[in-house]
Amino acid sequence: MMLNLIKKRLTIMFTLIIVLVNILFMAIISLYIHISLLTVCKGHIKEDIENEFIPNYRLGGMERLAQIYDEDYLQVLNKKGDIVGGTMHSEKFTMKADSELLIKAFSGETVFQSLEIEANKHYLISYFPLDKNYAGRIMMQTNITRLFEYNFLKLILISLPGMLILSYFVSRLLVNYSMKPAVEVCEFQDHFMSNISHELRSPLASIRGNLEISLRKDRPVDEYKEVIKTSLKETDRAIDLLRNMHLLASSNLKPLELLKDHVDLRMIIMELLNSYKSKADSKGISFEVADISDVICICDESLIKRAIENLLDNSLKYAQEGGVIKINTSKDSKNTYLTISNKCRGLGKEEIQHLFEPFYRGKGHSDKPIEGQGLGLYIARHIIRSHNGDITINITDDNVFSVIISLPQ
Repeated sequence: MMLNLIKKRLTIMFTLIIVLVNILFMAIISLYIHISLLTVCKGHIKEDIENEFIPNYRLGGMERLAQIYDEDYLQVLNKKGDIVGGTMHSEKFTMKADSELLIKAFSGETVFQSLEIEANKHYLISYFPLDKNYAGRIMMQTNITRLFEYNFLKLILISLPGMLILSYFVSRLLVNYSMKPAVEVCEFQDHFMSNISHELRSPLASIRGNLEISLRKDRPVDEYKEVIKTSLKETDRAIDLLRNMHLLASSNLKPLELLKDHVDLRMIIMELLNSYKSKADSKGISFEVADISDVICICDESLIKRAIENLLDNSLKYAQEGGVIKINTSKDSKNTYLTISNKCRGLGKEEIQHLFEPFYRGKGHSDKPIEGQGLGLYIARHIIRSHNGDITINITDDNVFSVIISLPQ
């Protein structure tokens, strides 16, 4: 619920940001177009002044200018600002001269101003020097350029709704994509907390129930021992779960922090096989270890030992009574491989995709889940991947189940 609210807020925020950025971008383009058109008009006026008006004035004075017909208005002004001459139809433009600009023109500058003289009649006006007694004034109508700018602005305004809708969908897509890891982590944490609570509640409820029953009346010593034995077993289960909580909590966030060293896997394997010997003997299961030499890899010894321990523990749970667990190692130029395989009944190929899910437990031989928390393979994979290695599972048609670890040398 909270994540959905955050996603909505981010989507709205990103939409507004994108729209504002687009509006700013369009405003910059509009300003650029305005300045560009104004620059072109000024360049056109300067070209007419230099190539037409001044040469004609120098050749024939006022009389020569009066014979010129031009779409722009050209007037000759005295120092008082009076119109004393101009091109053929320039008398139509009767606006009073700007005294400040006229002074600049007489001082040798060519200056410009933009004016709206009548409704919807825009002009670009330039004052320029002719000689010591007269200055020129040229007026270019800029209605066409104004219309172009107006149409461009109109296009921007028309496109705003579409821009808003497109920005919303783009923002939504980006928010969903960027928040996907966070959503996955939150979903994992919710699932994690739910399962942890369930797994802890079960042994604690069992311990409490046994203690309550034992306190209702006096019982023989053997019954008290059985209650204590059961409570110890449930306590170990809770402790084991708590032991795994750190690894579980960080598994979707970051790799483990490793204390790497050169480690002989053969020594770890043999040590673990000795610790599991009595448990294997009780089920009539034997270990078949290939003739392996020293297999050295650079890893965190305690974590790798824990990963292999989890795999061996799973093998013992799922192996058939009287079966064999085979262990062998190999290596190539890049990786060291450890394979643990055993024959098991009741574990289908369709279950393989679920085996690495936390708290998933296969049924094994029976219809009831195997005892445990369903964390062994998940934690083992997290440890192996934190070492930049990998772990894969394979099951053959004759129910030979194999786990293959690869670790960089």
